[in-house]
Amino acid sequence: MSSDIEAELRDALAHASETVMPRADLADAVRRASRRRRHVLTATVATGLALVLACSLIVVYLIGHAQRRPTPNHHGSHRGHIHFVVGYYEPDVMTAHGKWIYVAAGGGNPGEVLLAYDRATGRLVRSIAIPGLPNVLKVGPGGLVWLAFFPDSSGGGNGVWLLSPDLKLRSGVNLNARRYRAVTPRDLLPIGEDTAMVATGGGLATLHLPLPGQPGSPVLRWLPPVRGINRVQGATVGLAAFADRVAVELDNDVGQGLISLAGSPSAEFIPPGMNSPGLPPGRYIRGADRLGVIAGSSEGLWTMLFSGNGKSRGLIRLDKELRLSTPSSIHGNPVFKRAQEVVTMGSVEWVMLSRPKAPLACFTDRAGQIGPVATLRLRPEPARNAGVASIATVGNTLYVLGKVGVASYPIPAACR
Repeated sequence: MSSDIEAELRDALAHASETVMPRADLADAVRRASRRRRHVLTATVATGLALVLACSLIVVYLIGHAQRRPTPNHHGSHRGHIHFVVGYYEPDVMTAHGKWIYVAAGGGNPGEVLLAYDRATGRLVRSIAIPGLPNVLKVGPGGLVWLAFFPDSSGGGNGVWLLSPDLKLRSGVNLNARRYRAVTPRDLLPIGEDTAMVATGGGLATLHLPLPGQPGSPVLRWLPPVRGINRVQGATVGLAAFADRVAVELDNDVGQGLISLAGSPSAEFIPPGMNSPGLPPGRYIRGADRLGVIAGSSEGLWTMLFSGNGKSRGLIRLDKELRLSTPSSIHGNPVFKRAQEVVTMGSVEWVMLSRPKAPLACFTDRAGQIGPVATLRLRPEPARNAGVASIATVGNTLYVLGKVGVASYPIPAACR
């Protein structure tokens, strides 16, 4: 189905007549002539309208089946695949669930927004303003939407919202308030319909919010300090659930950090090259490896290692005790030497690669059993998917957020 067509057919039929005062002996002749003219005019107009209608239908049919380049307001599908262009350049983050696709965008110009699209048609259903820069967008239990945002260089809000699936109702917390220490949410992990674990610059906490549209007050409870946070001298920046545990990623201003388990006094993963715990806090070997984003599966924790100059060293997996357990099929696969980010969607691992022609790879991880690896080539248009900003899956469909919009693709059979 091609793009929506807005056609207007305006036909103006002007009837002009002259008023004639005939002589009395010509009245009958005039009436007869007038009747003949009306019959002729009626037949002519009917024929003309039929021709206009037929031509219009032909034009509409031809336009409807023509290939058109998308415009900033274009929504539709391409060979059965939904695509639409968001009205902001380089949207920030996306997620999808049920009948909805959510996109947070803005970048400060003209302002940050959260958009809800109909997943079946790609049509924009609702748009709401966000008081700060969006940095986390997730769907939790019950299909409720969790959104975290923080101030930009010119100021703005700092908080967390919990929204209904259609974005009509919401509750939230203003983390700029003094009693919350003005903490900045770095990541969210929904652990209940109205509760999430929050990674902040001040440590780890649980946040309870009233259900959208319901009365109540937010409750933020701080959790015990995470192992290694003093040594890193940084902040908790990432959360991932795996094997009935919660992994916490810590990082500092120079990009050096480690991974701990929430509530564990001993388990942690230290990237190769980081100084031993016996050395002064915050001291690292020059050029030590750095961590990428963490993603949990049923039995393991996935992440990437990067060299000091930012070059990817590949994809790795950690076991329940945060020990290296990368399968040989992944460790020895040259595709993952270009790994930039990993995201877990159900039992499938999606890996974003620094490969322009095939920027995505995927494989299943079911109870630690790794399936074959598949790579995906993306259409450059209409979403301008030269790279991948964010992805989401629903059923057998993959949604990719590119520089200007969203495009969908069938998930490879190997990754279903």
